[in-house]
Amino acid sequence: MIKVTGCILIILSCSLIGWMKGNSYKERTKELENIIEMIKLMELYITYRKEPLIKAFDKVSTTKKCWFSNVLKDCKYYMDKKLELDDSLKKAIDDHIGSTPLNEEDILVLEDLTMGLGKSDSESQRRILEPILIRLNNNQNSARYRESSMGKMYKTLGIAIGIVISILII
Repeated sequence: MIKVTGCILIILSCSLIGWMKGNSYKERTKELENIIEMIKLMELYITYRKEPLIKAFDKVSTTKKCWFSNVLKDCKYYMDKKLELDDSLKKAIDDHIGSTPLNEEDILVLEDLTMGLGKSDSESQRRILEPILIRLNNNQNSARYRESSMGKMYKTLGIAIGIVISILII
């Protein structure tokens, strides 16, 4: 009876570990989706409403609850403290890097957001955001592919490893 209970716990534990690892791919995809939506909204505020960058960051950061909204809030805070946009965004990203589901490539794209942003007219800023959105869309497509392949693999692998360990115990 103890072996059976132990085996069930092992299968459940391994399944949970596999599910958690597989879910990390889903979190990255969702975060990239949120970032793309927020940058499009930022583009709208900058281009059509002619909002200053700090106001655009403030308004966009309140639209969603996600990692990037926290980064934008902190970036706005640092800009209010008279730091340059580059330094503000890098500091805000560094403050939240431990809780991000994004990978290094995604972070580099976000750091490129500051190149020219806030230093020109609204139309030029829109042109700056376009390639960033394209790169983020490419990353999102890659994340979706990895989620569908690697995510399923980890979930299945967790169950399989749990069963194999249980069989070895019995």
